[in-house]
Amino acid sequence: HVRALGHGGDFATYYYATRVAWQGEDPYETSLLERAARADGTRRHVHPFLYPPPFLGAMAWAVPLSLATASEVFFWVNQASVLVLLWAFRRWFAAEVAILALLLTTYSPVVDSVRVGQANLPVLLLAILGLCRNRAEGVAAAAMAKLSPVLYLVPWLARGAWRRAGIALVTALALSLAV
Repeated sequence: HVRALGHGGDFATYYYATRVAWQGEDPYETSLLERAARADGTRRHVHPFLYPPPFLGAMAWAVPLSLATASEVFFWVNQASVLVLLWAFRRWFAAEVAILALLLTTYSPVVDSVRVGQANLPVLLLAILGLCRNRAEGVAAAAMAKLSPVLYLVPWLARGAWRRAGIALVTALALSLAV
């Protein structure tokens, strides 16, 4: 997993963007992320931070931790997300246990996401919980972590669920303003 990589994998982008933002600097300026990583002696290059600002608020817990410790915590966040996703798929979609086991053991994006410390699984969890419970706030939180879940609003809009889409928009704006 990420600790074995020695440099934080994709998680390093989230980590250094959060630390740079915490210091009042621009987390979207890759050179600042790379400077912070070099100062820590962890890596020379960091991928650009391309996520909405509320993602930084969700990562504030990592600021006082080292990259290695924070990536270890995030590894367990990903593990917990997988378990809750499996429970949700079983409960709400009546997925067979054998299918879920097959998915878990063979679907490489799940393994790769955990291995390099991507945020895909917690974001998917927020989106699934929001969709399955018809809670716009969950979908909005997912979209404010990673933009692609905003596409889940399209079916709501197509069905005329204006109130639900409006709640998602207001939640997204509130999360952005809060950060």
